[in-house]
Amino acid sequence: MLELSELLDIYRTMILMRRCDGRADGSVRYDGEEAVAAGALLALGAHDHVVSSYRPRGHRLARQQRGAADAQFIDGDTQRAVEIARALDATGDGERIVCCMFGDALLGEGVFHESMNIASNEKLPIVFVCENNFYGMGTLFDGAICQEDLYRFAAGYKMPSVRVDGMEVLEVYAAVLDAAAHGRAGEGPSIIDAVTYRVIGEYRTREEEIIMAERDPIRIFRGRIIDAYPEADAALATIDAELTGASGSN
Repeated sequence: MLELSELLDIYRTMILMRRCDGRADGSVRYDGEEAVAAGALLALGAHDHVVSSYRPRGHRLARQQRGAADAQFIDGDTQRAVEIARALDATGDGERIVCCMFGDALLGEGVFHESMNIASNEKLPIVFVCENNFYGMGTLFDGAICQEDLYRFAAGYKMPSVRVDGMEVLEVYAAVLDAAAHGRAGEGPSIIDAVTYRVIGEYRTREEEIIMAERDPIRIFRGRIIDAYPEADAALATIDAELTGASGSN
């Protein structure tokens, strides 16, 4: 378990993401997926590079909370992540890695598989994080992608992979820490399949919304903090009060 101050920083980041997205158009909102970005990007070093292929608002905010410069955040896809990792590899900089955030729909496109092949063949320092919310622009993934267990794609490219609960921020955090260490050690890329749920979208059924409302990642994490640090209730309430308009915080 992290120190209380670190947990509160993560909680604040998740609340900020939810609050900022509440002002955005529904097509770019990230509500429900905050644990993936907060867990993954706060596990990185300030000088690591992040490539965000879709809905980058939450990713960028989480990255800024880590103190990273704008130059370390790039809009792009897995191919762009490979290009950056190649550049790092060419300089012999073994301390920095690339974290590529992308949605599950990308696994049905050729650029993803080309990127996996190159990254594995050249042992590039990349952590691929799939935000698996089961839908690609409204299409349920099992009707578009042949492999239901998305993390299993990694086996064909001889890279380690793991599926994590993307609603549990500390689970994502731990997985990315391990994968980042793997890349820094010169062992090549990894893929993390973070199973999550985006609550915005007219294609969601009412039954899905009811079930997943109980799994709000902010609500879950708040409970985890209080379980570990009962005295944190006042600090959490202060954060909630400061960030007026945040939802799902209690």
